Amino acid sequence: MYLSKLLLNPTNSRVREDLSDCQRMHNTVMSGFPSSGESDGVARSKYSVLYRIEANDREQSIVLLVQSAVRPYWDHLVANGYLAASSLGEENPAVKCNDEQISPITDGMVLRFRLKANPTKKVGTSSKTDRLSGAPKNNGRRVFIETPDAQIDWLVRKGRISGFELLAVSVSPGVPDVAVGGQTTETGLKRIGDVRDKSSLAVKTHRLTFRGVVFEGHLKVTDEKAFKAALIKGIGSGKAYGFGLLSVAPGGR
Repeated sequence: MYLSKLLLNPTNSRVREDLSDCQRMHNTVMSGFPSSGESDGVARSKYSVLYRIEANDREQSIVLLVQSAVRPYWDHLVANGYLAASSLGEENPAVKCNDEQISPITDGMVLRFRLKANPTKKVGTSSKTDRLSGAPKNNGRRVFIETPDAQIDWLVRKGRISGFELLAVSVSPGVPDVAVGGQTTETGLKRIGDVRDKSSLAVKTHRLTFRGVVFEGHLKVTDEKAFKAALIKGIGSGKAYGFGLLSVAPGGR
């Protein structure tokens, strides 16, 4: 697995557009990977691409972290000014193989973790009684889980199938969008783009939003195989739009 760290240039117009539109950011991330005619969604799954935006207000920096199964190439982002100028002794972009960090992970190991996720639940699905009565099937819809306690319960459930147990965790609103030119974007809300309504000839515009939170704390690995799969494939929904990347580091309690 490879981990790319890209320090973005906030004065670049394309950076500003990407930060306000998750679909644009998704397209920029996928531009670093080879394409054989498949859609970005297929390519993202094929190369196990996950990413996360991290903004540091104190240092006034915007970092794009990208994890992938193949080595990406970011030369075009350097050439068009998308990346900030490199600091002395710091590569930008910096790309490293992180297999040495993943391979030693075993059952029982305690790790520090960070996860920006989109915790959701389904509502309005058909019940068994509805189905037996012959009522039309309803697949329901996904809604954001609002309260911190319920969000932590969501992560506990994800942990059971992803090979880890939570030991300590804090939850906070998603990393804020960066304010540019005095404009502000509501924290945690991400615009994905336009959806065409095929029910009529007119093109209607719908704005889809993903809301996120950041989990941080300590976990214990309970199933090495499942945990490593979760590191590679991500956790939760919205993986194409900056959610699901689980970052871990040594740090027993």
